[in-house]
Amino acid sequence: VLKTGLIYGLATQYPQLIRIDLVKALAKKYPDRIKILVEANGDWDPAKAQNITEDWLQAYPEMNYIHVGNTGMATGVATVLEAAGKTDDFLVAANDLSDSAIQMLYDGQIDVVTGALFSDFGRGYVDAAVALLVGTHTDKKWNKVIPHAVDASNLKDFLKNKWDGKQPK
Repeated sequence: VLKTGLIYGLATQYPQLIRIDLVKALAKKYPDRIKILVEANGDWDPAKAQNITEDWLQAYPEMNYIHVGNTGMATGVATVLEAAGKTDDFLVAANDLSDSAIQMLYDGQIDVVTGALFSDFGRGYVDAAVALLVGTHTDKKWNKVIPHAVDASNLKDFLKNKWDGKQPK
C-alpha cells in the first residue's frame, strides 16, 4: 500500500494541480492500494520541500511514497531521504520531464518521472494557440502533448528513442 504525501507547487497556480490530482484520483479508485496521508504546497522551492519532508518523516513514520510537482522540489525530498538513510524505504515521483529529472532517475534519487518533453509540450501549445487565433480550437488540439512516464524499466529505451542515446552525466 502506498502511503503518500503530496507536494504541490504554488497554490495560486491552478493549472499545476493536475500534476498531482491524478494520484488523488487513483487513491479514490484504489483505496486499498493508495492512501493519501497529507498534502502541502512546496511553492516550487527545493528548501521548502526539504522542510516539509523532514516534518513528514517525524509525523508519518508509515509514509513510503512522496509525489512532488516538479524536479526542483524532488531534490529537496531526495536530500532528506538520503540524509535519513530512507532512500530505499520510499518511492519518489516527480512531474516534469527535464534533464535534471532524468539525471535524478538515472542516479536513483527518484523512482519515476512523468510529463511531456519540452518539444512535445511546446508543439501542443503552439498548435492550440494557432487554432485559437484562426477560430478552429477544440480541446482535441491539446492532445498533441505526449505524456511519458519514465522509470528504471524504460529509462534506457527512453534515452535511446527520445534523447538520441544521450546518457546522463
